[in-house]
Amino acid sequence: MPKISEHRKKYLENKDIAEKVLDISIEGHRNWIATICFYAAMHIIDMQLAKDNIHSKSHIEREEQISQSSRISQKVNVQYKHLRTMSRVARYDAKSIEPTVANQLIRFLHNIEEECAK
Repeated sequence: MPKISEHRKKYLENKDIAEKVLDISIEGHRNWIATICFYAAMHIIDMQLAKDNIHSKSHIEREEQISQSSRISQKVNVQYKHLRTMSRVARYDAKSIEPTVANQLIRFLHNIEEECAK
């Protein structure tokens, strides 16, 4: 099971790539921004769950744990699910993520970050 510090490292690495390496103005980058924002948020969630010694083995299990956790607000849960959905769209649909959507996903990541830092 990854430690909180390991989840934090992965979250920060993913956030750094989404914000500093990828360029939202480049169409081919936006799908990666969606995917990386989801995985950064996933590691934030995993950090929160790990505080209660809860470790997910799958995305489905994590979603059940999120809904049962007092550490994770409904707002975070909703935004996390939207990030998950858009990550799937980015990976499996033929369309590219629009710049406004990519910006929204980055905002959701920041919101999750702020909410979980409380």
